[in-house]
Amino acid sequence: MPLIRNLQPIPIGLVSDHPIRLEGLVSIFGLPTLDGRAALLPIPGSLPEVLRCQSLEYLVVDIDSSTDVQPLLDSIRRTRPGLRLIVIGPAGNDELALQAIIGGARAYLDINTDAATVRRAVDEVTSGSIWAPRRLLSKLIDRLLKVPDSSLTNATPHLTDREHQVLELIMLAHSNR
Repeated sequence: MPLIRNLQPIPIGLVSDHPIRLEGLVSIFGLPTLDGRAALLPIPGSLPEVLRCQSLEYLVVDIDSSTDVQPLLDSIRRTRPGLRLIVIGPAGNDELALQAIIGGARAYLDINTDAATVRRAVDEVTSGSIWAPRRLLSKLIDRLLKVPDSSLTNATPHLTDREHQVLELIMLAHSNR
């Protein structure tokens, strides 16, 4: 007898300063699911509106290159510390992507990412993992392990608690490929 699974839709908040991009996100996250995955229930709105929705565990934040990402992510963390963040931002801005990941984002996707890849990233995040390009994860590890004026063999790196958390998430991450 086949196993019948009753998967509840996963509510996911969607925030963007651009109405057209927000509508695009709603259409991507509202797509029917395949392979027995839970449906996504998009909840679009302004950041304050979406943060008030207590049923949310996941939040997609669409940013552009002019956004100061650190204060934005810090304010989200202060308001809803348990919220898992997915950041969508400009392609080719590695520094912005690294800031987002260090700031607590579980995934970073560039604005040109196709709908299927967005869904795979969301599936990874909802399963407890992280999603980012390997190249960025490698840069992040290099940055976190860098010790000024000494070699890694002579000194133990001094990492903050947040840096330890990010490093643990990276070590548990699955490949994007």
